[in-house]
Amino acid sequence: MNDASLVRVAEAFCRHRFAETYAFLDDDVEWRIVGTETLQGKDAVVARCEQSAADMAQLSTTFHEFRVIEADGHAVVESLADYAGAAGTFHVASCDLFDFADGRVRAIASFTVALDDG
Repeated sequence: MNDASLVRVAEAFCRHRFAETYAFLDDDVEWRIVGTETLQGKDAVVARCEQSAADMAQLSTTFHEFRVIEADGHAVVESLADYAGAAGTFHVASCDLFDFADGRVRAIASFTVALDDG
């Protein structure tokens, strides 16, 4: 997998286009959603992605900042987004770290913080 492909996979995952990334997930992938849960294995990660996609189908997402940095088989995605729905608008900052090996996503660490309007 070349550098551009790494960036595309990381970007698709963080823009919630999860299905585009499933083919690149290692069978033993680990997704650490810091402060919440750790998912082990492709089946568990795909199930969580599908749940998230269903939840977000009810929301409108606007990214105000989005950048991907790739180096040496790793990618970092930083974003700032608004999620708007029936319960209001939520401002969220996130940073996701991807580890790749042999063209597959081996690990993801996700840090997410809800921001005040202030």
